[in-house]
Amino acid sequence: FSISVALIQAGKPILACIYDPIRKEIFTAIRGQGLSCNDQRISSVMDKGLAESVGFLDFKRLPPHLASTFATQKIYRSQRNLGTCALEWAWLAAGRGQFIVHGREKLWDYAAGILLAEEAGCVVTDFAGMPPFSKQGLSSAIVAAPARLHPSLLDHLSTG
Repeated sequence: FSISVALIQAGKPILACIYDPIRKEIFTAIRGQGLSCNDQRISSVMDKGLAESVGFLDFKRLPPHLASTFATQKIYRSQRNLGTCALEWAWLAAGRGQFIVHGREKLWDYAAGILLAEEAGCVVTDFAGMPPFSKQGLSSAIVAAPARLHPSLLDHLSTG
């Protein structure tokens, strides 16, 4: 479990905090000012190739054909599921994983994490490559990864 709080202004998160009470880690970000964990700056996520990447995938909320594709076609090195979407975003921002593929979570699951990931240098879009926030709110399916890795994931999602 975790605590996730975000301040959204003009449709985008501008302030974010994710707290992990078990590990006593607090991840914070202010748009345009970077991010930190326990007041220690985090520079950027590790930019590995897809085959060397650790992904945070939410199989149970992905469309069945995509979940099956990701489970059977090992295009990545390993997969983690922390049991809390917010912590997966924080771990991505901290470089403990290289990508996220999630579907159908709620705004409170994503808002803080999106800002953390963006401040770490990740590109965050829906599965079509569009910005995650729209007039209708947050997209139902999200992919986040460093700029070099993001297009590979979108290609895999479109062919999966």
